[in-house]
Amino acid sequence: MINFKNKNYIITGSTEGLGKLISIELSKLGANLILISRSEKKNKKSFK
Repeated sequence: MINFKNKNYIITGSTEGLGKLISIELSKLGANLILISRSEKKNKKSFK
């Protein structure tokens, strides 16, 4: 299995669909994430 803990990832389209799903799963595995979306407000709301 790949070790995602403390690795850095940039996710685009992180507020919906596949980008959001990947963000959630990587965060569960201990990855450090940089989340990018068109709406900062929507991004903050999605990951409270």
